Amino acid sequence: MDNLPGPQKKILTLLKLHRNGLTITDIANKLKLNRNSTAKYLEMLLISGEVALNSYGPAKVYTISHKIPVSAMLKFSADFFLPF
Repeated sequence: MDNLPGPQKKILTLLKLHRNGLTITDIANKLKLNRNSTAKYLEMLLISGEVALNSYGPAKVYTISHKIPVSAMLKFSADFFLPF
C-alpha cells in the first residue's frame, strides 16, 4: 500500500472503514471523485489483489481482499517450486 498513488490509498482506507463493501458510485461520492476515474482505480486495485469484487445483481460491490497474491507468496519462499 506504500507505493500506491493518493486516490488508490484513499479508496483502500475507505473500504477498510466499510467492511460490507461499497459500490463504485458510493466510493466516488464519498471521495468526491469522478465515477469513471474511480472505476479505473478500482480495476487497478482488483488486478493487484488489493480489493475483491462481489456482484449482487447489477451492482458491483468492492471490499478489501483478504487473499495473498501468488507473487507475494513467492517473496517469502527461499525454495523454487512450480504450482500445478
